[in-house]
Parts: sequence; C-alpha cells; structure tokens
Amino acid sequence: MEKSKVGYARLLIGEDIGMYLSDKIDLITEKGTLQKQEVFYECKPIKCTHGKMFGHSEKDCKEKNMIKQV
Repeated sequence: MEKSKVGYARLLIGEDIGMYLSDKIDLITEKGTLQKQEVFYECKPIKCTHGKMFGHSEKDCKEKNMIKQV
C-alpha cells in the first residue's frame, strides 16, 4: 500500500472545560518521533476569563459587573 499526503483530518478531542483550548497538540508519528500539529477548530466557544463560563466574554460577564456595582 502506497502512502500519500493527507489534506486534512477531523478529530473529536475531549478537553477539560477548565482548560485552555490549545492551538497545537503533540503527536507521536509511526516512527516514534514527536511532532507538534497545529489545530484549527470549526467551532471554538467563547469563554469568559473571569467566571470560566462558556457563552460570553469577560466584558459581558454579569458576575463581574455585579461585583463592580457593590
């Protein structure tokens, strides 16, 4: 079987929601060498850096804005 270059591959990656979504992942090739692979997300959710919640940014964070008002 002859190998050829792949244009792209789709992967489902499970991540801890408290973690940052990385733009590169480590892959081990069939020869055993480590390779950094750039990752492009079809859908990368907005995450608030203040409350660590998805769906809004820090500037739109109700929790942060409530703290400022007190």
